[in-house]
Amino acid sequence: SEFDNYLKQYSDNLSQARGYSFGALMYQIIPHESFKRNGKTYRDTTNREGEYISLYAEDLKNTIEYYEKAKSLYYQQKSSKEINEEIIKLNFNFAEFLQYNYGYQGQALAKQNVSEKDTYNPKWAKNIQIIFLYDEIIKLNKIVKNQHYDANSLFKKATYFVNTNGINRDYENEKEPVIKKQDPLTLLYQVVNKYSDDSVAPEAMMGIGQIYAAKGQFGNALEIYDSLIKKYPKSFRVSDAKFETQNIRHRELFINSQGIQKPGVKPKINISIKNIKNIKLKVYSIDLVNILKTKIKEPYVQFNSFLQSYSNKLEDARKFYKEKVYEVNITTGDKGDYKQFNKEIELPIKESGAYFVEV
Repeated sequence: SEFDNYLKQYSDNLSQARGYSFGALMYQIIPHESFKRNGKTYRDTTNREGEYISLYAEDLKNTIEYYEKAKSLYYQQKSSKEINEEIIKLNFNFAEFLQYNYGYQGQALAKQNVSEKDTYNPKWAKNIQIIFLYDEIIKLNKIVKNQHYDANSLFKKATYFVNTNGINRDYENEKEPVIKKQDPLTLLYQVVNKYSDDSVAPEAMMGIGQIYAAKGQFGNALEIYDSLIKKYPKSFRVSDAKFETQNIRHRELFINSQGIQKPGVKPKINISIKNIKNIKLKVYSIDLVNILKTKIKEPYVQFNSFLQSYSNKLEDARKFYKEKVYEVNITTGDKGDYKQFNKEIELPIKESGAYFVEV
């Protein structure tokens, strides 16, 4: 192939490093399936004649091998702005490849305390390799001096830890020193505070808001989303932030009547509430027998679902009311924290019958 010819023609370490770096990318993007015809294997999947052969495992192995060779050869070069920038781009590609290829786990060494003086070690566990590659970017960038590399490295590392460890990992009490420094919130705040002019800053703010929301800290999430909308009005993340703020501030009220309840026992209903401090509850008696008579011959009516069977609008349902038997104003106990909560309400209804509860 042309790639093999390139490696044979240019044998110096730098050309080889560039070649293997390109080769790793090539093995990532070429089709991983092939068809064997007349003793030859073809990756051209437009012609699917012949014996099917999956090359995924082989391509995965080659990708990792080529990245590792490129890293080793680049380390033999004298540090410069050009060389460092090439390694930075390689690290971004390599780290992202490791993140999303679950078939490779690396080798877990007994000791994995990594320092700034270390060079990449393919025998580290995969998570240690990913951390090192992103941290090395910041180290190499001291010569390149492109703030986007620092910001993007912090952001991608934070995203990796959110995706792999979730949001509730106790980083403060983490025993592994390398992992202990990787609290996603801390990393994302570094992006926002140090690199506020960078294109990745609104992405980092969005990530912070999502973490707070997932933790149930909706007030903090709103503060971040509102700040994103004001500070980066032209960012494509503004529409996402507005959507999230609307969801957090949205009022919700759901009612569960618990179905048929025993005579002689005060009936109860459960309500699910969000962002509502006061509700008015009314109970009406209805003549269910006469209502059912009008629908008894219809084959698809659902007798256990009043609204679905007889009406989709409250105004239509009210036509079946007989008399109001109970009304009360209730303070829900909403704490203003934007959280949904449940409340059980006991109704002082003594007479057996069918009732409609309107909240």
